[in-house]
Amino acid sequence: MNCVAYVMDEIQGQPGKSVIDAEHVYHNISCSLSKRSYYEILNQMVQKGALIRLDDGLYCHARRSCTGALLPLSNQEIVSYYTAENRGVCIGYALYRAKGLTTQVSKRTEVLSVAINEECRHIRGVSVERLAGELTPEIVRGIEVLEILEHCRQMEDFNHSAFLRYMDDFARSYSEVDVLRVLTMRPYEKSTIALLKQYLDKLSIPNSLGNLLSSNEIEQARAAGAFYEFA
Repeated sequence: MNCVAYVMDEIQGQPGKSVIDAEHVYHNISCSLSKRSYYEILNQMVQKGALIRLDDGLYCHARRSCTGALLPLSNQEIVSYYTAENRGVCIGYALYRAKGLTTQVSKRTEVLSVAINEECRHIRGVSVERLAGELTPEIVRGIEVLEILEHCRQMEDFNHSAFLRYMDDFARSYSEVDVLRVLTMRPYEKSTIALLKQYLDKLSIPNSLGNLLSSNEIEQARAAGAFYEFA
């Protein structure tokens, strides 16, 4: 089998309804082929209607509608590629809606993912930001609560009751190890950390988050707690 046929077989063997990361495939092929020649083969597959180019170096298998039109991946399929199997987590309004905190919908879905090498990717209606480190379900929960606390003041159509239920649920299985790990992976405002401490203290959940904060930051969080009905 020549290199062209080999590469086409490798690409066609990639999972359907998923993003094909050309760079990742290239580093795993056993055929001796320059990167330029490799991408020329992919371009030929695009021209023949076998692949659809989503962005630089990103493709998907071509599907056709009942009228014969090419169908690219849906936003949800792109999100699934970057979040499945602990590869990432949705943030922004996709997260807020999933937790029942708002009914608002954003035109763009925001994702944090360990599955990209660039700092950020914009693929159709999905923005993917790089997250360094390994993810576990527990770390994902830590990211979610910090994202919510960081942005809930700006959230449109904010549901206080759902927010309090969410915080209660989070606090009852609180893992400080995982929250501290999140803070090494992604920066959050001190006011966000202080607000989390405020709620944990309210439920008498032991924590040492005060070690990361000044007394003034803790006092400011107590004042902010009235807005979130923490008091």
